[in-house]
Amino acid sequence: MREGWTGDDFEDLARPSGAGPGPDAAARLAADIDAALEEPAGRLEVLPDQGEMAWLVRDGRRVSWFNLAAAERAGGSRRPGLIRAFAGMIRRYDALRPTIEGLVVGHRYRLHYKNDELRRIFRVKGVLRAVSAFHHAEGVAGAGWILTLETKPAFYPAVTFDVDTSTLVDIAPL
Repeated sequence: MREGWTGDDFEDLARPSGAGPGPDAAARLAADIDAALEEPAGRLEVLPDQGEMAWLVRDGRRVSWFNLAAAERAGGSRRPGLIRAFAGMIRRYDALRPTIEGLVVGHRYRLHYKNDELRRIFRVKGVLRAVSAFHHAEGVAGAGWILTLETKPAFYPAVTFDVDTSTLVDIAPL
């Protein structure tokens, strides 16, 4: 049995399928995610949008746009994994938000970010040039911010690059 669920396990939630959700699907899903987060109801909502699609909203901010009908049909052993994936995404959002809001453009930072294709974690020091607006997930993966950093390697011109917070492991001021 799988220990962790990834966004790839629920790719069908990222796009419409042509089937409509039941009338109580949004309330049931929100209640299940609240229970998994072990917090009182109210901070998290599921708002139906465009037929079968819906928004997962945390404290008034849209965190994910997903297929509510597909989420409702996720039954059996798949439903608990779906709830854990949504809860994990919300926990990551809650953990990153204060950090991102505390970053100062123009200051130097040391960060670690992972590259899944190379299966490596990279360590970089650079000056923070910009922090994007929050971008919502499609399904259960991809929510976050884009950090633009500038680094000056020895003997080379300065390089500007972007790091998505979905790959961010750690960031600290220098």
